[in-house]
Amino acid sequence: MRRVEEQTGEQPGEYTVFDNLGAFALTAPAEFVDRLLVQPEIATATANYQEEDVFIAPKRVAWPAEPLHSRHRAMTRPQARH
Repeated sequence: MRRVEEQTGEQPGEYTVFDNLGAFALTAPAEFVDRLLVQPEIATATANYQEEDVFIAPKRVAWPAEPLHSRHRAMTRPQARH
């Protein structure tokens, strides 16, 4: 992070180092994060906060009127229990 501070003149707001995981979390200006992501020590990065909801709602699936094929018995409509 010091290298990126020198390159950008920016500093991270807050950061937490997880020594046992070999990972860290930080809040920082966009330019700082962009420059940090291209450093050779960074293998992966994930945003832990999203500005928008990323939930994808499931779609309703209609059961077929008849089995697609006799071998696909699992695709038949479930029987109502009385």
